[in-house]
Amino acid sequence: MIPVSAALALSAAAAAFVVGAALDGALRRFPRIRARLPPGRLSLVASLATGVAAALVAGALAVSAGPSASLIALTAIVAPAVYLCALDLRHRLLPNVVVVPLSIGGTALLAIASAVDGRPERGLTAVLGALALFAVYLVLALTSPGGLGMGDVKFAAVIGAVLASEGWRELVLGAAAGFALAAVAGAALLVLRRARRGSAVPFGPMMLAGAVIVLLTAA
Repeated sequence: MIPVSAALALSAAAAAFVVGAALDGALRRFPRIRARLPPGRLSLVASLATGVAAALVAGALAVSAGPSASLIALTAIVAPAVYLCALDLRHRLLPNVVVVPLSIGGTALLAIASAVDGRPERGLTAVLGALALFAVYLVLALTSPGGLGMGDVKFAAVIGAVLASEGWRELVLGAAAGFALAAVAGAALLVLRRARRGSAVPFGPMMLAGAVIVLLTAA
């Protein structure tokens, strides 16, 4: 018999893979949504890579989180979050048509899931964390034009909710990890001569990676 933790991880990974791999094609079937997405559908390879990345993240989080309503909420957030990162890497853009529903809906899902799990205080912390990180990124975007985009600001809300649902310490560490990863990536690109000083680094993937690293190491 497969252990419960393994079955849970496989189920979360399978769900995230299907959604992550199919999301771009599914969204582009709707003309109003397609018109607000960056032009050019993701290739089959890119779609599969998105699905695999989402599956790995969801599976790892399932192992650390265990069976709960919060895990369902996290799994629902992971695939569109990874998809946004794929768009950011390709187009340097986090489109409103995806990031706004994800940030609002993801935060609400975490709050509801926390209440279902009998921990409503974590739901409140998730909402406050979403507002806090959104505010921090908004200030940074307004005071340093060209560094962060408004898509990053909106994406920060759901990242803040996910991190704060685990605690304020995780929120601070996860936010710091995102900036640290962006600095490392920028330095690497400079060394490899793939970017110039002052070139923007796609920040969405760094935010998500920082959050995942903190969540997994804090478990």
